[in-house]
Amino acid sequence: MQTRCGYVSIVGKPNVGKSTLLNAFAGKKVSIVSEKPGTTRHRVYAAVTKDNAQALFADTPGLFKPTKMLDKFMERMVVRAVEGVDLVLLVSDDAGARENDRRMLTTIKIRAKEVPVILVLNKMDLMKRGKLITELVEKWRKLYQFRAILPISAQSAKGLPLLWQAIAEALPEREFEVKADEEVGLDEKLWVADLIREKVLTLVHQEVPHAVAVIVQQYEEKETLLKIVADLVVERDSQKGILVGAGGSMIKAIGTDARKDIEKQLNKKVFLELFVKVREKWRNNPSRLKEYGYED
Repeated sequence: MQTRCGYVSIVGKPNVGKSTLLNAFAGKKVSIVSEKPGTTRHRVYAAVTKDNAQALFADTPGLFKPTKMLDKFMERMVVRAVEGVDLVLLVSDDAGARENDRRMLTTIKIRAKEVPVILVLNKMDLMKRGKLITELVEKWRKLYQFRAILPISAQSAKGLPLLWQAIAEALPEREFEVKADEEVGLDEKLWVADLIREKVLTLVHQEVPHAVAVIVQQYEEKETLLKIVADLVVERDSQKGILVGAGGSMIKAIGTDARKDIEKQLNKKVFLELFVKVREKWRNNPSRLKEYGYED
């Protein structure tokens, strides 16, 4: 049987379920998920193999109008993600083609005009009437010549088999690039940092979550224990106070949730120690961004 294999970039505006979709296909958590927009900061990779098809997925940050140097770094990452790939999945939701969707389409037209694009309309379980979905699809058809437009719900997995079939058919005939049982994903330290940041996004409100960088300073594997020491970097003392919480309650909750999740994912006992540090305006500081791994 002829195999198909290719690189697939998942792109779209913030908070439309790109990471949820990737995790659903991968069958495990490879990308962090939060209700807050702008969760993903690094490109996240996962190889998914089913029958005669293998997709090498890359999840990307949500595209939005940049205001800080960190935002511009993420925008450049999205632009590069649609270049040189075999397929683009543009993920949107029931809100229709808004400004950020149109910006993404413009990027695709300029940078990847020869690359097939599948429009994935996520969160369709929130739209109760079929007529509304049909109208939404027709509006999108007027904007771009998509290879396919598929309504799904990544959360409930509704529509995912049809989406996978469309992806497989769009991939070029090629030998698999990784073994079917081989895991391809994030660097371990980066994966842990993202998972800790997910807990910050989930537990902390106000302006703090998006000002947080998580830097893993120590990742030491022993026979029965994994020791992790990480810094949570914020921009102001007031943000540090919120992140630490009364009597250290918030940082303890973040650490507990993160430790449990890491143990569940890795099936290993984990010792996790977190520190909160202040680095003023780090999101607009080129040297800090480079130090924290945000560089081209």
